[in-house]
Amino acid sequence: MPKFRCPNCGEEVSTFVRMCPGCGREFDRHEIKELMAKQGKPNNKAQYSGYVALAFVGIILYLVFAQFFGNDSSSSKRPKEDVSDALTAFVMSQEFVEEKLVAPRTAKFPHFDPSMATQVDKNTWIINSYVDSQNRFGALVRTKYRAKMQYIGNNQWEILDLNFSDW
Repeated sequence: MPKFRCPNCGEEVSTFVRMCPGCGREFDRHEIKELMAKQGKPNNKAQYSGYVALAFVGIILYLVFAQFFGNDSSSSKRPKEDVSDALTAFVMSQEFVEEKLVAPRTAKFPHFDPSMATQVDKNTWIINSYVDSQNRFGALVRTKYRAKMQYIGNNQWEILDLNFSDW
């Protein structure tokens, strides 16, 4: 709670009490502000502004230090190797299959099973799976597919071969 010294007796007076407890002198708001300014004590608004400015400076300093000296978890670990895997090949094959369907929004694919994916080399996969989707007449049909996928890097895949067959 902000306080100031009474000019008559030197007693500390709270800004919330407008009378000196030592000598009984009464103060109005303007006089309290003047006394606090003379005694180098900020009023509530100035004190609040000071705290806000201090917090702002603290946040800026924290961000600067965190940027340059922080322990970034990605920098402390080895970079992730850019490789392909069976699950990603399976998911990407679904995107290529959907592009060929008459009604791609109706496509339902099975859950991934590792037996559906065969690795040919480091970045090439063969996916054997199926899709249930509507045909041109609106009938739901199951179609098997075989997709030969190649990972070309940076999360990019290309389709080398795509074959469909009915059950």
